[in-house]
Amino acid sequence: MNQTDDYDVTLVVSHEKTNVQMKITLNYYILLTSRRQESVNYLGYYSTHEQLMQQIIMEEASAAEKHIECMINKGSIDCRTHILWNKLLSTTPTFQLTYSELFELKELAHVQSLLSLDSRLSPMLTQPMGWYQGLMKTLITKYAERNRIFISPDNCTQHLLILHQRFLNGFVMLTVDTHHQTGDLSVVYRHIPSQEMDISDRDIYSLVEGVVNACCYHLWVTLLS
Repeated sequence: MNQTDDYDVTLVVSHEKTNVQMKITLNYYILLTSRRQESVNYLGYYSTHEQLMQQIIMEEASAAEKHIECMINKGSIDCRTHILWNKLLSTTPTFQLTYSELFELKELAHVQSLLSLDSRLSPMLTQPMGWYQGLMKTLITKYAERNRIFISPDNCTQHLLILHQRFLNGFVMLTVDTHHQTGDLSVVYRHIPSQEMDISDRDIYSLVEGVVNACCYHLWVTLLS
């Protein structure tokens, strides 16, 4: 017998006789006996151990409920993100991303300005809105088969999305806002990019490099004109 806290723990081993030779059958029993005896148990009364057990059960139930809610929320977000990205990549006219869904996709994705990737691009990208409108035409020509165009209902904002043939979890986006007279280039990732570069990261960076080269070409053409 071993005493642990408020309980006596006893291990009982019994030998069961069998007719089979070279075989021993043992039965193990653990007896758990409380050393605290409650003399009177009133209706609705809980002992200290019962109260502690009830508290632990309630805490575990609350933690499990929060964990399940978190899993459900994450699952619904992942499912919605998957649907939106499939619509973005779809070529079926009846299953394509709408303008409002594009903003929903951006809210669920990771958006990074091109200037934050390389501050040296600032002199080239600090241009008036008209320059970005011309850049949009250049990019549409260069990426004729790998772009998506979205126009706001008031026709004041245009978004040009440039896709990669292999990297399907990100794209480069050019935004031209005629209302605020601004233009902007950004990279949109489906997931936050990891610190270690893998093959897919090289694909998206090669796409960014191609867009930057198109910007340089467009800047050179505008300087010569």
